[in-house]
Amino acid sequence: MQVKPLREYKKVLSDICNIRATIPSNQPTHPHVMSPFDISFDGHSTYLHYHVTEDGMTLRDFINFIYDPRKKLRATIFNTLHRIRPVDIMLQLIDAYEFMLAKNMMVGQSNVNPDCIWIDRNSSGEVKVCVLDTLETIIDDKYRVIDENKQYWSSEYIGEYNNVMFYNTENTRKPVLTRCDTKPTPISIVYSLGLILYFIVEHHDPYPDGRLHADERPFFRPHMIERYKKYVFSATESDIRKRPTLKEWKEIIKVSDDKTCFVM
Repeated sequence: MQVKPLREYKKVLSDICNIRATIPSNQPTHPHVMSPFDISFDGHSTYLHYHVTEDGMTLRDFINFIYDPRKKLRATIFNTLHRIRPVDIMLQLIDAYEFMLAKNMMVGQSNVNPDCIWIDRNSSGEVKVCVLDTLETIIDDKYRVIDENKQYWSSEYIGEYNNVMFYNTENTRKPVLTRCDTKPTPISIVYSLGLILYFIVEHHDPYPDGRLHADERPFFRPHMIERYKKYVFSATESDIRKRPTLKEWKEIIKVSDDKTCFVM
């Protein structure tokens, strides 16, 4: 197969200022983890630079594109038709996050969301899902957490964040919660992945009107396929003693007879 032309994708980390960091040559690698090749700063924000193909896009852009009624499926930028199930996307993500947790590549949960997941194709033309490595442990393990990222946090971290907000009586002050305060675990990542699966099959964020409380589950519409409800419901269990780990959730969804496919 002909190699697809590369382009550059820049991800902004607006909550980081004036970072002077270099990417180590021994950065751990994984087929479903995409690391940046450069870091830049423009005076206001820090940018991570990634090499991607012309076909690639974030998971959020991909889902919006697939479900956009104004676009014909034939017009997709994926020129050759390929099929991928929502469960297949989740299995690739689980492999990626298991690797990143094992290699201590994650400090907080802020970047576990559809904007930090990349959909592309490999050299054989097969659909490939990657987590964008945001170099959290290399750049700075204490930069503050910004609240627009909390849509996909686990319930325990939402509760911690709400406690900080409750005791912060000065409206002009920002929460003091940092990435280290939301250090992910195999159980907290499952919660976030459950919400990401919800986004994939419902094609909107789980809490479009805002998250009212830490234990709130997303709204399941009547038409939602029952197996997806089961997967999301088990992943978003607020009691961490009852919530499956990444490994356990992987076994749950692996046996799915999921016939739902996205055609690319």
